[in-house]
Amino acid sequence: KYFNIHWEGLVNNLGGDSQIAAQAVNAFIESAAISQPSGKQNSTAAFQLPDLMLVEVGDRNLPINYANAFLKPIQQTRRQTLMENSIEELDKYSQKIRDAYGIDSRRAFFTVTDNKINNAENLKSLADLQNWVASQIAEVADV
Repeated sequence: KYFNIHWEGLVNNLGGDSQIAAQAVNAFIESAAISQPSGKQNSTAAFQLPDLMLVEVGDRNLPINYANAFLKPIQQTRRQTLMENSIEELDKYSQKIRDAYGIDSRRAFFTVTDNKINNAENLKSLADLQNWVASQIAEVADV
């Protein structure tokens, strides 16, 4: 899944109330993580939770989707699962994009694998990620 939140637009849409906007972002992150699609559950049973959540916070209003990391299909190996290799490719690709475009956004992630994401704070849980985002918001907003 990919999501983008335009902070200034969200605050504006909520009548300038940055506290409500911060609460909305917190609830959104949790919902993005635990929401389950309702269609075709009998045939797909897609009840898995994300193995990785990566959040980037930047000063430039520049949404970035890293889906092109997967243009070449990822394969599992004897040493690593499909998920572990996918996270590794996402990390490599995102770093290439960040380097090529001079993007210096702050990043944090949590994963249930042993993978790491370069230039990102490694957190242990969804709650830690929500707290990290709240701290990023508090630095720039009157919350």
